[in-house]
Formats: sequence, C-alpha cells, structure tokens
Amino acid sequence: MVEVASPNLAPPRGSSVTLPLVAAAAAAAFFIGMDATVKLLGVRWETLKQVGAVSAEVVREMAQGARRAFNTDIGLSVSCIAGPGGATPTKPVGTSWCGISFGEQELQYLFQLQGSRQEVKEQLAQKALESLLDILQEAH
Repeated sequence: MVEVASPNLAPPRGSSVTLPLVAAAAAAAFFIGMDATVKLLGVRWETLKQVGAVSAEVVREMAQGARRAFNTDIGLSVSCIAGPGGATPTKPVGTSWCGISFGEQELQYLFQLQGSRQEVKEQLAQKALESLLDILQEAH
C-alpha cells in the first residue's frame, strides 16, 4: 500500500513520476514549486545557485528532504530540462536526473532523454521508477 502525505499546499506544477504512482495507488498527490522545494524539502538555495535545479546535488537534497519531511524510508526525486526551452551548452534539452535516498544509500542517476516535452517527462518517470524497483529488488 502506498501512502501519500498531503499537507495543505496549493498545487503548482508537478512531475510525471507521480502519475503512475497516483494511478496505481489511487491516491491524491500534490506538487511543489522551487520555493516550496527549498522550504519543504530543505534544498539549499546555495546548491541551486551553484549547480542549478537539474543536477545530482539537487536531486540528492530533494530525495533526502522528502524522507525527512514525510518520515519515509525512501525518498525519490526527479529534475529535468524537458524543453523546449531551458537548455544550456552543458545541459541540453533532455538532461534528466533522478535521486533516490534509501537506507544508507544516496544515489543519483543521469539520463539524456529525447523527444517532446511530454515524452521526456514520461521517460524520466519510467527511468526513475525502474531505478527504484532495482534498488528495492536488491534490498530483498
């Protein structure tokens, strides 16, 4: 059974990672913006300024923060440049990160995805859930 914490936050933008989870769990979900990411998940503004939101460091802090904020065993986070804008010379459209915090493990995965904005987000959701499944299967 999947439990989704739902504090009284206004739902701004969201991540496609939660779409399969919400459908599978038939649970309500909420989505947070960057300011709430800092306040709720404890991502440091310094980290965001130094390396940007689409980075290993930020998804690590997000996943760790999710574990703390929701008192869970696992934290999963994603961040990507889905396009069409937002790309830089070092972070082209499709640059995608997934962070997983589980037990003593703090893992970050980089994916270079291709397709439309929606396709990049869907691919990242799939990759993040596959990565999480791999970790859970290794643990048992």
